[in-house]
Amino acid sequence: MGKGDKRSRRGKIFAGSFGKTRPKASKSVVIPEPKPPASAEKPAKKPRAAVKVKKMEPDPVERTDMDEAAAPVKAEQAAEASENAQTAEQ
Repeated sequence: MGKGDKRSRRGKIFAGSFGKTRPKASKSVVIPEPKPPASAEKPAKKPRAAVKVKKMEPDPVERTDMDEAAAPVKAEQAAEASENAQTAEQ
């Protein structure tokens, strides 16, 4: 049942023969329908519209939380800086 068996499909393919197991393709010719000319029925292309790009503005962020949290730190830093300045003068 391999390439040497002329009754099997594989054997007929190997031998290059045709028969009941491997029938020849029919020679029927299919005539395609004629197409209309492309230039006569083709609609004109529309020009593309320009794409407008919207600029995204960042959302406003309330800075009050950061200012309140940073205020004591700034006061301490200012006090330390003035103390350092006074000790440097002496």
